[in-house]
Amino acid sequence: MRLPLVIRRIAGVVLAAGLFTSALVAGGPPASAGTSPLEILPSSWAYTDSGAVHTSTADGTGDAPVGAWRDDSGKLHLSKSYFTLDLSALVGARIFDATASVAEHRVNNCDQPRATQLWLTDTTEKPTWDDQPEERAMLPALTATPGCPSPYVTWDAAGTVRQALAAGRTKITLALLIPEDQQGDLSYGRAYANDLRIALRYNNPPNTPTQLAVGFQACSQPPVFARDTWPELRAQLSDPNPTDQLRAHFAVWPDGQPDQRTTLDSGSVTNGTVAVASLPDALAVENQVYDFAVQADDGDDVSAWSAPCRYTVDRHGPAVEPTVSSSDYPDDGAFHFGVGAPGSFTFGANGASDAVGFYYGTTETPTTYVAADQPGGSATVSYTPLSILNRLYVQSADAAGNRSPVRQYSFYTQDTQPRVIVPNETGLGSPVTVSFSPTVTGVVTYTYQFDAGPQITVPAAADGTASVSVTPAKYGSHSVSVWSTSPALAKSGVATQSFFANDAPLVSGDVYPDHGSGGGPGVPGTFTLTPRMPNVTGYVYYVNWPFSSDPPISVPANPDGTATFVFTPPTADSYDLTVFAQTADGTLSQGSRDYTFTVNPAP
Repeated sequence: MRLPLVIRRIAGVVLAAGLFTSALVAGGPPASAGTSPLEILPSSWAYTDSGAVHTSTADGTGDAPVGAWRDDSGKLHLSKSYFTLDLSALVGARIFDATASVAEHRVNNCDQPRATQLWLTDTTEKPTWDDQPEERAMLPALTATPGCPSPYVTWDAAGTVRQALAAGRTKITLALLIPEDQQGDLSYGRAYANDLRIALRYNNPPNTPTQLAVGFQACSQPPVFARDTWPELRAQLSDPNPTDQLRAHFAVWPDGQPDQRTTLDSGSVTNGTVAVASLPDALAVENQVYDFAVQADDGDDVSAWSAPCRYTVDRHGPAVEPTVSSSDYPDDGAFHFGVGAPGSFTFGANGASDAVGFYYGTTETPTTYVAADQPGGSATVSYTPLSILNRLYVQSADAAGNRSPVRQYSFYTQDTQPRVIVPNETGLGSPVTVSFSPTVTGVVTYTYQFDAGPQITVPAAADGTASVSVTPAKYGSHSVSVWSTSPALAKSGVATQSFFANDAPLVSGDVYPDHGSGGGPGVPGTFTLTPRMPNVTGYVYYVNWPFSSDPPISVPANPDGTATFVFTPPTADSYDLTVFAQTADGTLSQGSRDYTFTVNPAP
């Protein structure tokens, strides 16, 4: 079975065969900020057998034989074991130290010294005794922990790994063998675990910094201006080793004078985040042009320098507010046509030679930007007033985005929104007629919207009026918004009117009028109920509710939903009837009708 490449990151130390301690390689360099431990297991292994010269025993589950051994029939065999390891995770890395290790499982004669050697061979995954790969270099410094068999036998693999990577090799094969003059001697034969591995400490240099910025203005969008009182340089740092902490070196120099280079260091940041350095006053002189580049540092290695970014310090905007003029809507206190009619407005720099554009809008910090025709020049925009009294706020801006003082430009426009007539209240599910009439001449269409529904356009009559029907489907407030069009006005001001859709029934009385007086004690009165919601099958009413403990009274409805009941007041007093409509499943209307009257005293 082919064994997958196994790469295990371990905090602080690497464990191999359960016994590899923090003494990775005696005398190796101490761990530092960028150093990462790594353990690489073989991607495949195989052994050769002199008794089967054309056979490769690959990826088995048993031990790895080395040297001479006998089979169950007593026949002598000679073997070498080969381990292929994938180094692709280390491409571009600096190797601090590396140790190949394996555990002994069987020793033919513990009185004989350990003669096992570890060799770098040509890369192969299915060697045979008859077709052995070329043995290129023997790994130095065999060591072993006490014991026979020893649980931990090691070789220094740092030079082998470095040379392979330098040669562009991402796979290597290592062979466990006994030297030729001893490999036929049965007393030297041994068997090892089939998972020879390399444990190492390495570091990849950081990636070249990206996303350079001055403050929050990206260098990819020149020109870059430092506007803050204390400008900051920024860059995103990243490293192939995900746990590395990084810091940035910001090199800054006056444009065209790289010999006057100054380096500013950031604090430590997490991999993949932004490093920041504040510019000292000496590198933030007003109107001076500077260049800067950034290099990342993980404590062991540094990245390449980024491409330079150029910035200029500019903290002051145009000194005077801009001019604003409009022949359509002059600031003269008079009314001009009209709400919804666009007008032309011209902004001027007012002598500010550094003004390159203008911000305008209806708030004191306007947000809509238009470029000037030239530095210190002007710009003309179309703006549509939406109310009778209009205030347009305008600021000029320099190339750094600094703004001038605000100019407030006020003007009046005639009201152009249509008149809308709707009832104050209607029944639920009942069509409502909405009437439109013009406030400007020549209206040809109206566009209306009922609640959040679609915008619907209807033609105006010859007199400029129109009417539409809408049907409220739910209890509560509803609105109709409308604007008109005419040859002089593509879109008038918008008028909105609201009405209430009530599902409470209508109530009328013949003897006792609502909010009136009549009858007398013991004089019966008839009350008529009319539904204002669909599917009414009855009514429920209370007398003097909630102050009375009398139970509610139910009244069945006629097929058309109407109903009548007779109420006889016992005393001369004020009465309040609270009436709900009811459907067949017992659901009451959301609204109730309060009907109040006074009973005349007895004569």
